[in-house]
Amino acid sequence: MKTNKVKILEVSAQIIAEICKRAVENELPKDASVIRTSYNPLTNNFDVIVHSKEFDEVPEGARIPKVDKSPVVSSDVLK
Repeated sequence: MKTNKVKILEVSAQIIAEICKRAVENELPKDASVIRTSYNPLTNNFDVIVHSKEFDEVPEGARIPKVDKSPVVSSDVLK
């Protein structure tokens, strides 16, 4: 039997949202809240869908727009 030495690291959606708010400086409104998160294995990214009263309305069935600016990966994000 083949085995791996692995463990699951559970990260709440709220933690991911806080990291995103800090990483995407001035791109997410202060009232942004996480609606859903999902992992995309093709791109090795997490898709985090956030809601804010400041965002434009998205019609049902339409593609959800992306944040214009990509997150900045830096140790400063977690300070």
